[in-house]
Amino acid sequence: MSNLLCAEAFLEALRDISDPGRIADVSSFFADGPENSAFMGVGIGKIFPVAKTFAAMPLPEIERLLDHPHYEVRMEQSP
Repeated sequence: MSNLLCAEAFLEALRDISDPGRIADVSSFFADGPENSAFMGVGIGKIFPVAKTFAAMPLPEIERLLDHPHYEVRMEQSP
């Protein structure tokens, strides 16, 4: 497995583009509200390009991300 296609690399990529100043904006689109999830401040338009670069990530690595507390991390698993 390539170290470039692992859960930690994906998390790092999201952290690199996160903006804590956008947390309120991002959380406003989450149906359950911000009290039920954590947010990094990464808009959907920025999540999908990152997700595409990790499309070949092995299933065990993807599974590691499914229960992550941050909404943006779980959102990546949906495309």
